[in-house]
Order: sequence, then C-alpha cells, then structure tokens
Amino acid sequence: MRVLLVEDDAALRDTLRRSLEMDGYESEVAASAKEAITRARERHFDLIVTDYNLGPGRNGLFLLSHFKKSGCGIPTILMSGYREQRLEDAARRLGVYAFLEKPFTMDILLDECWRALQECAPQPGIERGG
Repeated sequence: MRVLLVEDDAALRDTLRRSLEMDGYESEVAASAKEAITRARERHFDLIVTDYNLGPGRNGLFLLSHFKKSGCGIPTILMSGYREQRLEDAARRLGVYAFLEKPFTMDILLDECWRALQECAPQPGIERGG
C-alpha cells in the first residue's frame, strides 16, 4: 500500500515515514501542498496523510479541497496540533476519513491508516504489516 505523507516539519515527517514503512507501507513524502499535488499527479497513492498547517501558503484543507474537486477518491487523514470544531467540520465536509489531534501515538496513526484502507478500499487478502 502506497501512502503520501504531507508534513512540513522535517523531523516529524521522517519519524512518521519510518513508522509507516516499519508497518509495511510504501511511503512517499511531500513538504507542502504544492509538492503533494505534484506527487499525486505522478503516481497512484492508496492513502494520504497530511498535516493541517503546512507552513506558508496552502494548508491541509486546501489540499483536501483540491483532491475533492479533481475527483480523487483517495482516503485522507488530517493531522493538526489543535482541535477546533470548525476545522474538523470543514475537513469532514471535504471528505476526510479521520482527524488526528497532535500529539498522538504512532499506534493511533497506524490504526487509522489500516482502518481507512480497509473501509475505503477493501482488498481481500491484505494483512496488516504487509
């Protein structure tokens, strides 16, 4: 399963990438919404995990909106350092699968990834960790 991880914080991006790969996912990273859009045009992803705050410029909601408008049916998990009901509501309207408030454990992230892939794109015979 291929995951696109969008996070502007390099240290966190690397930690998340390693955790995903240790759980059997093939991951590719992007540091911005613009980079994520480019990567999604170049190859297929089964899941997108993105931060809300992506530094200057576009944010995670922009990214969700772009993918929704383009007809991209890829399940998306949105991460944020703060939880505001209006942010969560906006993300849900854009079709986000899960909203994770930082800090969270890697187990929570991996569980949400697994659930998103099973519920949004079930594939018989796929076992967790491979």
